[in-house]
Amino acid sequence: MAAVRATAGSDDPGLALHPARLARNLVEYQQRTGRWNDLLAAHEAAARAAHRHGDRLGEAVAQHGIARANAFLGDADAAATAGLRAAELYRDAGLPVAEADARRSVAVAYSRANRLPEALEHARRLVDLYERHGEPSDRAQGLNTLGYTLVQLGRASEALDPLTLALDLQRGTGDNHGAAFTLDSLGLACARLGRPDEAAEHYRRSLELFERAGDRYGQVYPLCGLGDVVAALGDRSGARELYERALRINREVDGDALTTDLQERLRHLGPP
Repeated sequence: MAAVRATAGSDDPGLALHPARLARNLVEYQQRTGRWNDLLAAHEAAARAAHRHGDRLGEAVAQHGIARANAFLGDADAAATAGLRAAELYRDAGLPVAEADARRSVAVAYSRANRLPEALEHARRLVDLYERHGEPSDRAQGLNTLGYTLVQLGRASEALDPLTLALDLQRGTGDNHGAAFTLDSLGLACARLGRPDEAAEHYRRSLELFERAGDRYGQVYPLCGLGDVVAALGDRSGARELYERALRINREVDGDALTTDLQERLRHLGPP
């Protein structure tokens, strides 16, 4: 963060291209540890520097980071604005896979804000871009985004095919971290379809892969989903343990956007 601030505030042309690249290098660590406010601050500084120096690609990278952070912090409008700006800049630069990546951030933001028709529109567009220009791992990410959005729309049966294909692609390329996200989506799909045993297995496998990857923030999702399955089967004690574990991790990694959801689940269970 200190390096991003220092280069972002410099008028030295030799440093003009550095802030966005430095901020981008922080992304994986900050995402896996859930440090979304740090991620946002780094990319906002980088975006200002890139705009000041006329670095359009650097601005695209920075706006993309702003979109990611705001999506997970729950500010859908800010995420969509930044993501669409990044997509435009990437498109102008002739980078269709990067454009699809930016649209994925927009789709995630709209999904989290329950603006599901808009999320589905962007999910379909990014899948098309990945299909035409991306690698198998890119295609898998797009298919997972599409499948998850379909589940959210109440179309879980329709979601199974893209999610299964995504998981096959991820297993074929050894993308275990990507597979963790897809397994979480499959868990949700199976839960919505009334298949709790399959849902629980997908969630447990997702959790295991997130733990292996060191992705603390990612672990919150399968813990929450597994808690839902256990609660639906009548095991309130088991569900409480899972929700409380998810809440502890969420607080550790600055995951404010999920705190209210987890607290509501715990309240719904009633007193211990």
